[in-house]
Amino acid sequence: MRTRLALMLAALVLPGLGVVRAVADEPTATDVDTFVTSFDGTRLQVHLMRTSVRAADGTAPVIAIAHGFGEAGPSDPDGARLAGAPTIRPVLDAGYDVLTWDARGHGGSEGNAMFDSPDYEVKDVQAILDWLAAQPGVQLDAPGDPRIGMVGASYGGIVQFLVAALDDRVDVIAPGYTSHDLARDSLSTNGKFKEGWGLGLAGMGGVGLIPAGLASPLGPQLHLIDPPAITGLLASVVRGTTTPAFTTYLDHRSPARYLRRITVPTLIQGGTSDTLFPLDSLVRDYSTLKARGVPVKLVWNCEGHSLCPGSDGPLEDHFNDVVIRWMDRWLKADASVDTGPQFEWLADNEDTYRSAVAYPPASDGALRGAGSGQLPLLATGPLSSVGFIFIGAQPAAALVVEVPIAAPSGPADVVGFPRLQLSYRGRAVPGKSWVYAQVLDARTHRVVGVQVTPVPVVLDGRPHRVSINLNAIATRADATSDYRLQIIAGSMIFGLQRSTGVVTFDDVRISLPVIDPARAR
Repeated sequence: MRTRLALMLAALVLPGLGVVRAVADEPTATDVDTFVTSFDGTRLQVHLMRTSVRAADGTAPVIAIAHGFGEAGPSDPDGARLAGAPTIRPVLDAGYDVLTWDARGHGGSEGNAMFDSPDYEVKDVQAILDWLAAQPGVQLDAPGDPRIGMVGASYGGIVQFLVAALDDRVDVIAPGYTSHDLARDSLSTNGKFKEGWGLGLAGMGGVGLIPAGLASPLGPQLHLIDPPAITGLLASVVRGTTTPAFTTYLDHRSPARYLRRITVPTLIQGGTSDTLFPLDSLVRDYSTLKARGVPVKLVWNCEGHSLCPGSDGPLEDHFNDVVIRWMDRWLKADASVDTGPQFEWLADNEDTYRSAVAYPPASDGALRGAGSGQLPLLATGPLSSVGFIFIGAQPAAALVVEVPIAAPSGPADVVGFPRLQLSYRGRAVPGKSWVYAQVLDARTHRVVGVQVTPVPVVLDGRPHRVSINLNAIATRADATSDYRLQIIAGSMIFGLQRSTGVVTFDDVRISLPVIDPARAR
């Protein structure tokens, strides 16, 4: 957690006043730590860090960093980066002021977290923009309209989409590791609620989000999530699927509802190892905006809400470079800046980024496997990693149907959504359930991207077929690769198996997509 000792000491001396720090050689631009009062009287802790690289009139554009759920806005320009955000110092050095804040229900701010509601968190950001526009040294597009780009991940990515859709003062956004449809492709997949994540999120909201709230200059802040959110999370865990009431609640906050209103350039970064907001969410956001002609770029990093299973490569430097170039091109409107290829990714078994001219890249075949097997359905399953943010799929050693996948004849970029086809039959009680599919890299004994996908099955004694995409992966294969499909009965991400019975897979076919980076589809 970031230290706030200086802020706490200043608050003891000057209760109720913001802390001001001068920026060398620029008397009109000062660092500010203060509180902004939102529309409903909630006070929000805000930090404005100023660059020494300013225009002739003393102004600079602003990049706002929105933090994730359970975090707080960083206030140290030389501190570590938040996941899904650039390091602050290089952003300042590039000629941008940096704005951060503690979202309501987080850190030193008042109130409860309303789960990125347009009626609360979006209005909070609008109040902060009003305040920002009145600060000396902030570049303005018009009175009351600061020149501003936004960046941040997860909770801080959702709010960017919503603010950009509902307030035309935002000029550029760069959301990462975030949602498209909260109810259907984030907190659940193929109709199965993510019970592991649901319990974790509800637990965080029930006991106070982060210790920083205890040290707020406004007094101890014991934050909670909006009670209907906790109720919805827990009820969905019990049910195993998202309840209708919670679906309605989430739909009001989902980027999918608002993307049609967004016109500003958008840099989207996804996490290959993210099991809360898998790449499918980011691809949907990207594809929706691209189809509407919005300038857009897509990057896949080995980062997110789960631990990267391999090397994250030059993550921090690459992240900083991509964000700053995007802001230079679109926020500073510098047409000479090259923002690079439209699609970049880091394979989960490499440490160097690769790129393609566009997304989706053209197909260059597939790696295929076929097999069969029988799977008992019991309330057991392979354990995922221990801990809230580390939850990810692990290899199964028992109670598994395993299908070998042929290796390529030479190096191959396996990037995209594996396709699974099942012909099966079986009986179980209850008869409707899910099995779980994942791709194992047997050489490293790791599940690729720690991703596992629920596959709905109907076990009524009759033969059935299902064809479904698995969560997207990115890996580099060669002639010595040993990939295997694993089908298992349970997952700590989605929950233990709720049916008892057996399923026979008469025909299992899996294909891993191989791409040609030089051609667009």
